[in-house]
Amino acid sequence: EGFLVFAPEHPLVRDHLTRLSRGEALPAQVRNAADGAAEALYGLGSALMQDTSSDLSEVYLHLALYLRPDFDIARSLLAGAHESRKRWQDAIDAYGKIDRASPLYMNARIQTALALDRLERDTEAVAMLRRLARDKPDRIDPLVAIGDIYRAKENYAEAVIYYERAIALSGTPADRDWTLYYARGICFERLGEWDKAESDLKLALKLSDDHPLVLNYLGYSWIEQHRRLDEALAMIEKAVERRPNDGFIVDSLGWARYRLGEYALAVKYLERAVELQPDDPTINEHLGDALWKVGRRIEARFQWNHALAMNPEEKRVKLLRAKLEYGLEAAESAEREEAAADAVGL
Repeated sequence: EGFLVFAPEHPLVRDHLTRLSRGEALPAQVRNAADGAAEALYGLGSALMQDTSSDLSEVYLHLALYLRPDFDIARSLLAGAHESRKRWQDAIDAYGKIDRASPLYMNARIQTALALDRLERDTEAVAMLRRLARDKPDRIDPLVAIGDIYRAKENYAEAVIYYERAIALSGTPADRDWTLYYARGICFERLGEWDKAESDLKLALKLSDDHPLVLNYLGYSWIEQHRRLDEALAMIEKAVERRPNDGFIVDSLGWARYRLGEYALAVKYLERAVELQPDDPTINEHLGDALWKVGRRIEARFQWNHALAMNPEEKRVKLLRAKLEYGLEAAESAEREEAAADAVGL
């Protein structure tokens, strides 16, 4: 039971505890010499998983499965190795061989759905997860997975529906539930329902004991709204201390400095953020804005062009083009005038 402190939802541990509570004997981990060899090969494969430059871990896992075809934990690890290399169909094929009676079956089906989504077969993925939710009405995992798929597709209203169903099932908020409130808070923020978003993010912050992701998202949101800037800055600095190599979090710190008018310092952090996360359009746009403010205008236009080439959100495309044509101040002024006109229905 002590293991549950570190992995509260581990399916194998849950299954074993359930069996013990019914007075059942646990299945033997090693039934014969072949099983023992499979265990050893699995251990080697698991140890080598971090080496993404080599397929050696997969070789050991295939050997383990050859010796013990019903070794579902090895098959799950093999599927995970395929996922880490973005071989989504191989992952689907591996998960598909896990027996329906296995404690790992639900996780296999959820991961299969997520892999299908990666292959842009999201309709099929959501349908699979809905069936799983109907079959296991007491489990939140399929609902969360559906919410995650919709959130990734920027269908935030639909995502909220599934996160709310998961939250209703989870009962009184517990520490492990912080990701539910964090995810729903992001959706509310994207939908423009800030009061609900702020409430969820504050609860997620409390439940997660100041997780860097929550510190960053809430702090960044306040900065974007020009609210509670000192508090927001302190939160993001704390997040950077905990995750100094996270480009998105370092970007938030640079953007906070930008909002405070500390443009030279903003450039320092935003250049670092681009080094860490070079393919994000928002971070590149932020760096362009900061470079413009310190007079490095050729470099600023380069960053804006770079951001535009990265398929940014549609609402950013028009502003980036305006920055390139007219400069930062004129583009932002035009954006404010357009927003004011929209607000009064002109």
